Amino acid sequence: MITLQAPSTLRVDLKEDPNMFHVAKISNESSQTADRVLEANHENNHIFFSYLEKDGVHMHNHIVHHALTLLALGADAAQVQHLYETNLHYQRTAVPVQPDVVKNLSDQAVYKKSLGNENNYASFVAFFEEEIRAKGVPVVINEYVFAEDFRADDMLARLFMGCGIEFNQPAIVAEALAQAAVHDDDYLFTFYHIAHARAGHSGRKRCLAELVDLASANEQCQTACHSAIFEKIRDGVLKNAMDETVELASQYQVGEDEIELRIAELCNATAYIVAGAQRASKLPRMDFFLMHPMNMTIFLGAITKQPWLSNASKARLLTYAGRISLVMHIAMGAPKLDLDVVRQYKPSEAAGTWDDAIRRAIKHPDDGHCAKMIRAVLFAEKVSQPYQDRPEFRLKGKDFEKLAAAIVDNLNPAGGKAGPYEDESWIRGAGFDDVWEGVPSA
Repeated sequence: MITLQAPSTLRVDLKEDPNMFHVAKISNESSQTADRVLEANHENNHIFFSYLEKDGVHMHNHIVHHALTLLALGADAAQVQHLYETNLHYQRTAVPVQPDVVKNLSDQAVYKKSLGNENNYASFVAFFEEEIRAKGVPVVINEYVFAEDFRADDMLARLFMGCGIEFNQPAIVAEALAQAAVHDDDYLFTFYHIAHARAGHSGRKRCLAELVDLASANEQCQTACHSAIFEKIRDGVLKNAMDETVELASQYQVGEDEIELRIAELCNATAYIVAGAQRASKLPRMDFFLMHPMNMTIFLGAITKQPWLSNASKARLLTYAGRISLVMHIAMGAPKLDLDVVRQYKPSEAAGTWDDAIRRAIKHPDDGHCAKMIRAVLFAEKVSQPYQDRPEFRLKGKDFEKLAAAIVDNLNPAGGKAGPYEDESWIRGAGFDDVWEGVPSA
């Protein structure tokens, strides 16, 4: 359970909470280095390293996720520090706190007016730190994320707080709430409400893997987007296949009595989406956008273990997560999923083991996406084991280790930050033919 330590203090102790997923041995030196990295980032850096007006997109500072993932995978202190320094040079300096904004954010009208403005990020962080100091993390999260009013629904649609909950860090919870508040993608709010209303009338339930396969077979979903559309969910899926997407998404519903099962299902299904979105004639490539729902699931496991969150809120959170995973799949061209590429993959290094994948992920000089994927796949393997005989669990047995080997084998050795104009290790839009043109043949 998350404690009520000072909300602006960052001290990581992976032995403190059984909800944290990590390898067996974590050194004190690594934890102390992670503390310093997290403190420096909290004080000095903006949550975005891009500028919306100039770049047209919010690109996120991944230092928190990267440092904590490296720590959980067993990185030593020098590796945590080195990969922090590798990703420091392109970060934006933190914007100043605006005391007048902070003072008035408790007014719902001011709060609503301040949403979606990246210049308010530091002020929202300060506001949420004050709220956590006064009320504690459980009350703040239930009030600002799960109260089922406009403010909470808006935050839940763009939630980023998983790291703060899993690693027991109130300061990171404040950062995450602030990040959600200054994002400008309010179209997701509308989608979730339409899907929720449709679900109330439909009553039909399907598992996520089945819904993804149905989307892949639906021509409207397949053609809703193309690689030239920049905002693929807003200007592709929700513009060209809204009815089809809502109809499918409304059928993903998590009941209050099936939380543990559906956590495992989400982990397995999102790994299925990533692993299956390949081309038989090409070397494996992981889709940058499809990896994010998978990487998110590890945090859902920690959040839903919290005793202060009701089963109704947990079920709602998982329902939202499954629906956005489906939407993201459609946004990437609804690729037909086939696990044969990963299952038949022959690792470039003979071992192809988990130890090898973890070691290489820790050393890879990117912005953290590789390490987060490896940890998420490892977690998916763990939580899927009790349900291997269920048909909705598409990845089984050695599939997870095979996927990990395919990930680390097919990285750009230079690493670097992810971005649409970067020489990154990922593809963007696994369902689009032109995206695969530059990928080497198998």
